Amino acid sequence: MDLIEDGIDVALRVGAIVHESMVARHALSYRNILVASAKLVEHLGMPAEPNELHRFPCAVWASRIDVPARWELGGHVVEPKAVLSTNDYHHLCSRALGGDVVTELPPSLAAAPIREKRLVPLLPQYPLPEWPINLLYPPQRHRSTIVRAYLDFCQSYLPKIVQACEIGVVG
Repeated sequence: MDLIEDGIDVALRVGAIVHESMVARHALSYRNILVASAKLVEHLGMPAEPNELHRFPCAVWASRIDVPARWELGGHVVEPKAVLSTNDYHHLCSRALGGDVVTELPPSLAAAPIREKRLVPLLPQYPLPEWPINLLYPPQRHRSTIVRAYLDFCQSYLPKIVQACEIGVVG
């Protein structure tokens, strides 16, 4: 997407920024959380280290099906045997809550089910990588008042969302 050509004032981007002609303002970072239902953990046991995930049915987030799934867990790379691959975290959450799979979820989706003991965090001693969230906008000498206000709002509000989702395993 070409922000300038498409008339977009500010974009919120997750991950590395590769658009060199844009200004990127770091808003926050978060880590996804590896989770499963208590029912699945009761049935298959609690994994003690990343390689034990091979005995679990796993569901992965992926934007392309031709790229193998990989989880980097505290420096250990695991290629889970995915029974499901999707680019929909809500679907992954639903399947985990149903007791079908182990998956990774953003803290905003995992926090409440973990607090409610419907999901169990797995391998918290092997955290998933941090993801940066950046506000991306064209380099302009004089941004509009609305754009400046929006940037300031995001800088103050986004960290509060992550803080509200913290559950003890979020880095």
